[in-house]
Amino acid sequence: MSYESIDFRKKICEYIGTKRDLFGDGKTIYTITIENERKENVYIPIYMTEESKSDIVPPLPFIEFGLLYNSSIPHDIGASTRKHDSRIDVNIYWQKMDDIDQTDFGKAISDKICDLIRSNQCKILGQDTFINVSNTGRVFVERYGKQVVYHKNMEIRIIYYDRP
Repeated sequence: MSYESIDFRKKICEYIGTKRDLFGDGKTIYTITIENERKENVYIPIYMTEESKSDIVPPLPFIEFGLLYNSSIPHDIGASTRKHDSRIDVNIYWQKMDDIDQTDFGKAISDKICDLIRSNQCKILGQDTFINVSNTGRVFVERYGKQVVYHKNMEIRIIYYDRP
C-alpha cells in the first residue's frame, strides 16, 4: 500500500462549485454563485493559490484556496491508520462596486462558502472524512496603487483517516 499526503482543495471545488466559461476564452473554472443587492447573479471564480499568484492576477472578485497545514499522525501501534488534519486557507478578494455595499458583498461570499460546506460536511469527501469551516473570517483592506481591495480570510478544516 502506498501512503500519500492529502490535498482536498480541488475536490472541494468540484463539490461546491459549478464549472463555467466565465471569461469566454474556452477555459472552464469552478465558481460559486451569489445574488447581489440588485438581485443579479454574480459568479465568483475559485483558484488555487498556485494559480492566483502567477504573473497575471485574476480579475476581482475571486476566491483563493491555499494549503495552510497538513499533518499525519499514526493512530495505532503499527501506524496502519493515520489521522490527517488539514487546513485550507480561503481568501476572498473584491473591490467596491457601484450601488453594492462592499461589507454585505464580502459577507455574502463567505456565507455562501460556509453554507455549501456545512450543509454537506460528511458528503463532500466521503466516509472517514469530516470537513468544517473552522474560521469564518476576518477582513483586511489592502491598497494596490489607488485601488482599494477588500480581503476576507477564512479557514476550512478537514479530518481524514486513511486505512489499509
